Amino acid sequence: MKTLDLTAIQWHVTADSKPQLIKYKSLLHRLALITGASGGIGAAAARKIASMGADICLQANSNPTAAEKLAHELKKIYPLQTFTVITIDLAKPEAGSTLIKLCQDIAGNPDIFVSCAGTANIAPLNDLTEETYCKLQYLHLQTPLFACQAMLPHLLQHKWGRIVMVSSIWGITGASCEVAYSALKAGEIGLTKALAKEWGPSGITVNAVAPGVIDTAMNSSLETATRLELIEQTPVGRLGTPADVATAIAFLVGREAGFVTGQVLSPNGGFLI
Repeated sequence: MKTLDLTAIQWHVTADSKPQLIKYKSLLHRLALITGASGGIGAAAARKIASMGADICLQANSNPTAAEKLAHELKKIYPLQTFTVITIDLAKPEAGSTLIKLCQDIAGNPDIFVSCAGTANIAPLNDLTEETYCKLQYLHLQTPLFACQAMLPHLLQHKWGRIVMVSSIWGITGASCEVAYSALKAGEIGLTKALAKEWGPSGITVNAVAPGVIDTAMNSSLETATRLELIEQTPVGRLGTPADVATAIAFLVGREAGFVTGQVLSPNGGFLI
């Protein structure tokens, strides 16, 4: 029979001194490494996973100040948990193993990896350079792959792990003028499915989320007419929010999702049916 970890229970003492159960924190004592955590989906995922009791290691590159601010914000809310920030450019060779080494040095071995870091490249294929493609490939595919590889010894030792790749609906359908991005996001889905088969027997689940059009800084350059057209094509009548995607991520990293692996969960408001 399973026993309940009483240290993972959050209590509130009422005015009449009677403690009331507020929430069972299912990820207490787990460390989550989240890339692209300075804003958007990564920051929203950090907030959601922190609420589940996990310690968080936030990766940032171009805006470490925002990640530090988020870490301080979360520490005030959850004083018994740890929140750390590492700064590294993930669009480089060997960034995957370096990322895990930095996390280990500053926070410990991650049990959970949420790969949120990414950037779009909107241009026709004729304008794509090899240099740009290589940077996109490092960021979206090579770095997450080798980060997972570097995490494996710890995950095998404890027979537990959660990996979530943040892909895109364009990795499922493809997108005109986003050929490289679409191909690499499809690659993330392939990586997810292959790792799920390879690591499932070891208690490690690997899943992906494939968001629809989300209202983030990455999509801030969309023209008003384009935004309205996308909203019209979305049955729920709006663009997605980072919190919409974070909710899906939180489910997949939770203890309750232990029988879910190799799946692609797509919060897209019905844009793709």
